[in-house]
Amino acid sequence: MQYQTVVLPPELAIDPCFMRIWNELKIKKKINCIIVDEAHCISQWGRDFQSPYKDLSHLHVVLGEVPWYLMSAMLHSQVLQDALCIIGLSQNTAIYCHSNDRPNIHLCMRKMIHPITSHFDLAFLVLLNPCINNLDWVRQYIPQFLVYCNS
Repeated sequence: MQYQTVVLPPELAIDPCFMRIWNELKIKKKINCIIVDEAHCISQWGRDFQSPYKDLSHLHVVLGEVPWYLMSAMLHSQVLQDALCIIGLSQNTAIYCHSNDRPNIHLCMRKMIHPITSHFDLAFLVLLNPCINNLDWVRQYIPQFLVYCNS
């Protein structure tokens, strides 16, 4: 077998070309699990008319009893039950919940008021007059951070 892991977005996984591949018995026998990252999207977008997420149920039917793993930091019980329903998985599916709580991570939300290209809305993360060419200064005064923007 040439590949051990194949990563596909839902729209490719249910594409007619891939569906023909999934239907081949020698390929089907080699699939040991399906993992869906950001599985809350199944519930959020899986009811839309043209959504590939709603068609993941076709993949479940074609592959049969292959185990599915749904991963998400935002998969509360109602969203999980909805995702199971959309895919066609049993409501009695075994569920393993693990916390992603990290005491060293804090959430801060700020409304952007400056043009995005100015980066001024990120100024609160870095001290004035930074010495960014001095690696020791950067390590001491600039904490690690992650910036997420929804657009």
